[in-house]
Amino acid sequence: METTTNRGAATYASRRQMFQTRHRSVFPVDTDDLYIVYSYGYHWPIYVYDKATGQWFGNRSKYSVTTTRHLSDVKPAPHHEITWLTVEQVVGLVDSGGFANFAATKMRRKA
Repeated sequence: METTTNRGAATYASRRQMFQTRHRSVFPVDTDDLYIVYSYGYHWPIYVYDKATGQWFGNRSKYSVTTTRHLSDVKPAPHHEITWLTVEQVVGLVDSGGFANFAATKMRRKA
């Protein structure tokens, strides 16, 4: 696995490739359905790529100056459209295994 700077991680994230940062503070997880980039732990996903929809989702919630910097440093290339969600929504999307399951769960709750 390639080691890179936090800013260099954006290239890997854009391509949905595995990487590790020098300080291990930002890291990706690649599952069958999702590519997820975390800041400092599994409690704070900053970007999620849903493979079924081809859509990027970003965490718009604030946590610390450092996680905000990670969000900026690792942002997928500008040509990727990002749907911004709260941390609770991003965690829900990850826990559901993708946007379709997340949306279906939300719809069932409202019915």
